[in-house]
Amino acid sequence: MLQFPEEYFEDEVRDGFYVPSMIKRAWATELDVLDEVDRICRKYNITYYAEWGTLLGAIRHAGYVPWDDDLDIGMRREDYVKFCKVAPGEFVEGYQIINFRTNKDFHHFLARVVCKNRICFEDEHLRRYHGFPYLAGLDIYVHDNVSKDKEAQGKCEKTAEYIVAVADVIEAGQMSAEDELAAVTRINMICGTDINTKQYYYNQDLTGPLAIVIGNEGKGISKVTADNCDYIAKIPMKGTVNSLNASVACGIFLSEINRSRGI
Repeated sequence: MLQFPEEYFEDEVRDGFYVPSMIKRAWATELDVLDEVDRICRKYNITYYAEWGTLLGAIRHAGYVPWDDDLDIGMRREDYVKFCKVAPGEFVEGYQIINFRTNKDFHHFLARVVCKNRICFEDEHLRRYHGFPYLAGLDIYVHDNVSKDKEAQGKCEKTAEYIVAVADVIEAGQMSAEDELAAVTRINMICGTDINTKQYYYNQDLTGPLAIVIGNEGKGISKVTADNCDYIAKIPMKGTVNSLNASVACGIFLSEINRSRGI
């Protein structure tokens, strides 16, 4: 737990904005969460950076924006996937990650790290977290590379818009079970495997719904097929071997999927 002088928690006016003591206790608790995230990121060589109002506050106010009450960081996709895998086993007691994979009612494309998943007035909790009983933590925004191909990037953005729209309609209960199944089936991820790509399968998030397309032995997959895949991955090869039997490749890929899901 970070240490703060008692005067830090006093009410004050910053830049003409009234900041009450309870907001400062929220800030302190969020900084505790950031300290824990930072510890894990340093241990596993995971890069993160300030985002949104947190970045603005750090530069303009040398701290929080006076009227801001949350903390945001960003990670590139590979770091985000790695963090979500290793963090649950590293967190101190009470900490957890909340995202759409861990909470069926969470529909945001980010992860939220909290030190407690409920309001808590227990004495030990209040002593540990600066007298702040409410939920506090930080949001992790994930960043993917954009395509240099304008048409491909447009397709990606349209797909993302469709997914968000479907999630909103499902959450509002405005879609029948049949239409919901059809919509979810449509947006299930398609993953292609091709020896000619530069991305290895262990760099991809394989924990969600997947449809695997195995490339032809030696030739990989066609351009038409590749263009309709969300991403392409390959199995690492050593020595003079440059291709595997399709069934062998499929078995290796399925084994990696099971490993990544803890099966």
